[in-house]
Amino acid sequence: MFPPIAGVSRETHDVLASYANLLLQWNKTHNLISKKSEPDIWRRHIEDSVQLFELAPETAKSWIDLGSGAGLPGIVAAIVARECSPEMSFTLVESNKKKSTFLQTAARSLDLKIKVENRRIESVASSSFDVVSARALTSLDNLLDYASRFRSDRTICLFPKGQAAEKELIEARKRWKISHRAIPSRTDDTSVILRIQEYDHVRAPRRMSSSKTFAIVNQKGGVGKTTTAVNLGTALAAAGYETLLLDLDPQGNASTGLGVSASERSITTYDVMVGEATLPQAIIQTDVPNLFLAPAAVELSGADMELIDNPRRAHTLSDALSGLPKTSSGDGRRFVLIDCPPSLNLLTINALASAQGVLVPLQCEFYALEGLSQLLETIRRVKRNLNPSLEVDGVILTMHDRRNNLSAQVAADVRAYLGDLVFETIIPRNVRLSEAPSHAMPALIYDHACTGSQAYIQLASELLRREGTTNKSLEEA
Repeated sequence: MFPPIAGVSRETHDVLASYANLLLQWNKTHNLISKKSEPDIWRRHIEDSVQLFELAPETAKSWIDLGSGAGLPGIVAAIVARECSPEMSFTLVESNKKKSTFLQTAARSLDLKIKVENRRIESVASSSFDVVSARALTSLDNLLDYASRFRSDRTICLFPKGQAAEKELIEARKRWKISHRAIPSRTDDTSVILRIQEYDHVRAPRRMSSSKTFAIVNQKGGVGKTTTAVNLGTALAAAGYETLLLDLDPQGNASTGLGVSASERSITTYDVMVGEATLPQAIIQTDVPNLFLAPAAVELSGADMELIDNPRRAHTLSDALSGLPKTSSGDGRRFVLIDCPPSLNLLTINALASAQGVLVPLQCEFYALEGLSQLLETIRRVKRNLNPSLEVDGVILTMHDRRNNLSAQVAADVRAYLGDLVFETIIPRNVRLSEAPSHAMPALIYDHACTGSQAYIQLASELLRREGTTNKSLEEA
């Protein structure tokens, strides 16, 4: 029924045929592959996957297939490896339950050395593999983000790509330095296999402009967004930079933490978002010199519905920020920090559409990376469709407990996944950081000497260095 494949023994051919028949049988009820591709399953899926194995290093001992789906190319590679590289182990990652069940069934029935991870890619424990593959999963830019968690100096990435391969390479090179070969596919004249030997983040040198807006974002609650907004803003203000904290969270904790109670908020960011006030009208001076606040109101929780008919609903905040007067500080520079709500709603989209940089607080606890890929994908979409200048400026590790081995492991995993996007400064779990909001003041004022305050001073210093500026008063604070 199935023709021979060049370089594949009769025994391996028969196992591949058994896998193809099992896949076709399951596909009758589980829709594992497109029905239209069933007649061409051997060439389009099986033979197409075989050629990936031929591009793996001869010394490879471990292989991870991301978004494995029906086992293409993961199971096919494992079948071929059984004869010529029997010591090689395979890990197949698939979040879809029915597909992962098929993978486990196929591995057992074909006696393959395979581990199936039924979870999202970002939830798989970081570990190095000799080969990382993915077929028809996502864009090359995204794939390199995923693969970063599983790479070592010797890792080879194998990514089949169609007609858009060159376009994806151009887009990916905006964020990555890539060393690769594009090998023409034997089964499709319009496709190639990208064999990537090396890749790393591109970090262009920057100088700070007269104003820089950061969105502090994570759709998870309780990760330290507001604590970071308040204390990073205080540290920047203490360094002599005019700093505006824009509270966009309906809970209004940043406003309360800076000593502005709900009864004192006559004009809020809600009024600005629905067009009833300008941003300058909402801004008030806090008790911290150089630190200004646009306070929040609980009514922000309904802003999504009120903005739904506004044709510029995603640019409402951006339009408001354009009305800010020039800063009065000596060097003419200003920081704007937007404290976002714990969700990827229209308020957060507005923050991303108006910012030049994104800061992501990430808690040093289990499942820290869960949902991060969704956030990064949202940022990419906003950059592509709403705000081309948007960049992820850094990930801030928060609530780190040095007594806890898990905190250290999470920190190491995040650095392995995101590289130099992660700030060197780590924010510790600190009682004084937790107590300060109940006293309606930043931790840097409540207890300047505590480890939490000192960490935020170091974070501000590191941020300023990344932005191409620094301030002696901050280093001495």
